[in-house]
Amino acid sequence: MNCTIFFQDIADAAYSRFHPKATQSSSPGMSFGTLIADLCFGLLIQGLFLLQAQVAAVLPIPAIAQILSVFHMSLSNAVYAFEYKWFNIGWEVNKRLHYVEARWSYFLGFGLPLALATSWAESYWINGCIFAVLFPLLIVSANEATPSAQEAPFELPVFALVVRLSNFFFSHGVSRSQQTAKKQPQSSSSTDWAGDLTARSEMPRLVPS
Repeated sequence: MNCTIFFQDIADAAYSRFHPKATQSSSPGMSFGTLIADLCFGLLIQGLFLLQAQVAAVLPIPAIAQILSVFHMSLSNAVYAFEYKWFNIGWEVNKRLHYVEARWSYFLGFGLPLALATSWAESYWINGCIFAVLFPLLIVSANEATPSAQEAPFELPVFALVVRLSNFFFSHGVSRSQQTAKKQPQSSSSTDWAGDLTARSEMPRLVPS
């Protein structure tokens, strides 16, 4: 928790430093329901993507498992670092994921050094300490970086599975919230909030543009 707050402070300071005009102007507004839905959906996708990386790491062929594990962690590091900047400029989760899939080679290279640095030690705690020390550098770099406008030779739908799973879990959770809200007609605001979440949870499938 302390590291998360520390990372957020660094991200805010870096964004103010490299984007002073955007900081002074009004930031893109999101409704409360959209904001909550975006945060929940993004966290669910990140968790499922890490789970996907763990599954790839235990494949029966060690060499392939190691490559896939580093590949997933590289993209995860890059997305996590850029999330702070994208959230500040008002990018929603579906736009962020599509952007990464279309430029996966750039983000793979961006997160690769940290992925290698946190994979050499067998101790989880040592790798965690290395991550805590080096990740702020990625946050600052992400705020200053401008990814190439040119997309990769082909789009890699690496988030397709986790998006589908997230849509399934999220839509079912919201449906239950709506059913509970319908049983309490006096709390109309809860119904509106659940309806907004349902609209935001219907994320489009990421396909090549």
